[in-house]
Amino acid sequence: MERVRKFLEKINIKGVVREQEPMALHTSFRVGGPADLYVEPISIPECIETIRLAKECSLPWIVLGEGSNVLVADAGIEGVVISTLRISKITIEGTLLTAEAGTKVDSVVKASCKAGLRGLEFLSGMPGSIGGAVWMNARCYGSEISEALAQVVYLNELLEQKTLHVSHLPVKSSHNHDEYRKSTMEGVSQVEGFGYKKSPFQGKPWIILKASFHLTSEDPRILEEKTQEYRQDRERKGHYLAPSAGSVFKNDRSFGEPAGVILDRMGFKGFRIGDAEVSPLHANIIFNRGAARASDIRALVDRMQEAVLKVYGRPLEPEIIFLGRWES
Repeated sequence: MERVRKFLEKINIKGVVREQEPMALHTSFRVGGPADLYVEPISIPECIETIRLAKECSLPWIVLGEGSNVLVADAGIEGVVISTLRISKITIEGTLLTAEAGTKVDSVVKASCKAGLRGLEFLSGMPGSIGGAVWMNARCYGSEISEALAQVVYLNELLEQKTLHVSHLPVKSSHNHDEYRKSTMEGVSQVEGFGYKKSPFQGKPWIILKASFHLTSEDPRILEEKTQEYRQDRERKGHYLAPSAGSVFKNDRSFGEPAGVILDRMGFKGFRIGDAEVSPLHANIIFNRGAARASDIRALVDRMQEAVLKVYGRPLEPEIIFLGRWES
């Protein structure tokens, strides 16, 4: 392809540049065909330069972190996949922690706890990168990442670096906390612009470069105990039994129950298509049992949606993102 050749002739970075890179090597499902081009910049300036060159060469491009919440088609991805894995610096100034977009979520949790800073320990054991976690407004155990956010540096559509300063709406009193938390669970966040699995970055051509968090001081030993509790709970739920992308569907409160409970009642635990299997421990998780294809996982997702649609009149919304050359 002429555009690919032009890109390869012009790219001049210290990071990795490869053609026809299997995306199964870079996603938590361990499936997915090749990207036309795969680039791992080693810094934010290199990332920006790679995007600029992809645009100049009229190549489609996408930025990917840990690949933990995506399903890449067996036919691969057209254009350039830009990985942030090497863009992973963490800095701490007082109670303010800043992490570049490609930093592993678990690495940020460990760094904050070691420094005696509370506010992110609920993410312990969660796969993915900080950029992806902010983009999705990662949530678990009744907390969400936006609650600790101070600001996010991002790249806009003109390749200009901008800063989003995060506004936190006050909780009026502890007496109303339970009621307020209930509204948050239904998708009304206490952080302006953020909601249940929603952020201001979704639906916009913006790329998260780094995020800063306001944390509070705490005894590191207490934080270590909490992180171990969360990690052990994930282990009990079978999150690490086989390659997966975590929760397949978002919880929609209008259904009255979590997606996993609904799918469990429908008998999906252990249901299998090829080597794609619904977890026998949690019906909202799909495993790659060894040789699954992306098409097997997609077929299983479709089957689950169809079953819920038939009973409830509407489908569950996937949390995972489908990337690449899908037939439909």
